[in-house]
Amino acid sequence: MNISHHKCCIITIGRSVNRITAKTNYRPTLFNYELAASPLSIVKSVSDLGVIIDSQLNFCDQIASVTRKAHQRANLIHRCFLSRERDSLVLAYKIYVRPILEYCSNVWSPSLKRDILSIEAVQRRFTKRLPGLSNISYHVRLKLLKLESLEIRRLRSDLILVYKILFGHVYCSVVNYFKLKTGERLKSLRRHSYQLVKPARESSAIHVFFVNRVIKLWNELPLSTNFSSVKQFKASLTVDYLTMKCQVNFS
Repeated sequence: MNISHHKCCIITIGRSVNRITAKTNYRPTLFNYELAASPLSIVKSVSDLGVIIDSQLNFCDQIASVTRKAHQRANLIHRCFLSRERDSLVLAYKIYVRPILEYCSNVWSPSLKRDILSIEAVQRRFTKRLPGLSNISYHVRLKLLKLESLEIRRLRSDLILVYKILFGHVYCSVVNYFKLKTGERLKSLRRHSYQLVKPARESSAIHVFFVNRVIKLWNELPLSTNFSSVKQFKASLTVDYLTMKCQVNFS
């Protein structure tokens, strides 16, 4: 099978510090690469399995892309569906819109408040346009429609993935992602027995990555958390607990 070199490209991820000015700059690509005697283009961002990755690893392009697509899909539901029943429209939203906003969110989940609000705006706008809900607050609309904020859903998804990695429900090695606390260090804490070790040093970019961002959230799970199965663990993740961990509280 021949490789389509025109579909391949080069992206440099990382940064270097100028020793003279002490300014941090994102590294340029230092070499020219070729594939089958054809030069490869140098790009600042690339889509890999539906996730846009840029040289700064801030996922701004990814967030802008999914919110744009989700708004378009939500508008189509309001324009094209003949039924104006709330339940039918909300079901269509869950099937056709929300998956766009949650696809691979464990990779690109936003850390900035502006990005969290940008994603949440899709659900806020959709629910506001439902019959009889235009003059009701977003928090009340969520209760009436039995929906959760998208930030709560992302937090729950992160925690469930941590559980699956630690307890061998996904095909990956735990040691490549997390390290469990052991011995006296663990006994001195009045917390659950699956505490994770936090990395000693981490840059601002690395901090937002899944394996680092979830450690604090995981370690602060209440003692009452049930780790016996995925189902029981998921049931232990109450909305009240997740709401406390949200950067944006819509209540």
